[in-house]
Amino acid sequence: MNAKYALIGTAGILLLLAACTGSKTEGYEKVRIETYPLDGICELTGHRYSMTASAPADLVVPLSAAPLVVVCSTESGYEGRE
Repeated sequence: MNAKYALIGTAGILLLLAACTGSKTEGYEKVRIETYPLDGICELTGHRYSMTASAPADLVVPLSAAPLVVVCSTESGYEGRE
């Protein structure tokens, strides 16, 4: 159960960090995705944007995609959404 909360917490922290960019809509922002357990697959969706990545991953996301929804799941069965 603790791993589930860690996964959800990680996704939440990523979204909060992305929100710290302010009202900028042009350009790109670096985003780090991590899950615990480490075998996570994450789908990022936003305004005219979607991407699937294996965690851990360093991604570059267009600011125009905000707000982003991040959904991660692991082979071990954990799933989190932020």
